[in-house]
Amino acid sequence: EYNSMSLKPLLSCAQDLNREYIYSDAIIANMQTWAIRNQEYKLIEDELGNQEFYNVANDINEVNNLINNLSNAESAILADMEMEVTIIRNDWSCRDGIQNGNETTIDDYDNTCSADDSLNTSNIGCCASPDEPNVFYEYSEGDIRNIYTNDFPNHDYCFNANSPDGIPTQTYYNFGIDRSPSISGQITKVINNNNRPARYFGVATNGVIFAPAPASPFIFENQNTGEFNWDWVFEPTNNQGSGQDLVSLDCASNFILTSTSTLSLMVKIT
Repeated sequence: EYNSMSLKPLLSCAQDLNREYIYSDAIIANMQTWAIRNQEYKLIEDELGNQEFYNVANDINEVNNLINNLSNAESAILADMEMEVTIIRNDWSCRDGIQNGNETTIDDYDNTCSADDSLNTSNIGCCASPDEPNVFYEYSEGDIRNIYTNDFPNHDYCFNANSPDGIPTQTYYNFGIDRSPSISGQITKVINNNNRPARYFGVATNGVIFAPAPASPFIFENQNTGEFNWDWVFEPTNNQGSGQDLVSLDCASNFILTSTSTLSLMVKIT
C-alpha cells in the first residue's frame, strides 16, 4: 500500500495530494525530453541541455520562459529541480512520498537514497579579523536584567568576499528580562503570522545573538501567501561546500557569512 499514491483525494477535493514534485518524460521529435514541476514552477529539459523554466502558477500557458532572467529564489528552485531530476533519472527519489526500490519505509533516506548522514567537522579557515570592538555586558535595574551587545564577534571569522553585504557590522541591542522569571500560564508564539521568528532566543557571552532562522540566501517568500520559509534550515555539518545551497564552518565553527543578516547565526559559545 506504500509503493503508490492514490489520486482519489483529488477527485473528492477532500485534501491536497501531498507530493513535492511531479515528473514525466517522453521522446519528442526524436529527442529525449523530460519535465518536472511543483505547485509553482515547471522545468522542461532535453538531452542536449536546452531548458525552459516557467512560473506556471502565474503563466499557465507557459509563454514567459524565465531561464535567462531568474531571481535568486528562482535560481535556487531551479537548482533543486535539476538535482531531483538527476536523482529520478538515475535512482529512486527520496522525495516522492511513496515506498519504492529497496526502501523499507517511505522515502527511506538511510537505505537506497543518496543522503549522507555522516558528520563533517572540517572547516574552511578564517579570512578576516574584527576591526571594531566587541561589546557585551550585563547590568540590573530593579527586577530587570539587561543584556547590552553590539552583535559583533570577538574572534576571527570568514565571510563571503564576493558579496558587498558579506562583511559584518555592529548592531546594538539592549535586551531586558526578568531577574526572577516564572511560568506565565499562557502560550507565547515564537513566530509572527508570516512564520518569521518573533523574537531572538538568546545571546552568547561573546555578544552574538542566537536567531532561530536560516541564513540568507536561504530565506524565500511565497509570492502567493506572503509567508517566508523561516522554518527551513541547513544542518551545517552535512552540507559543507561553497555553493549557493551549501554552508560551511569557518575557523571559529561559525557559518560563513553571506550577508549581515546571517551574523546572528555566527555563534561560538565562550
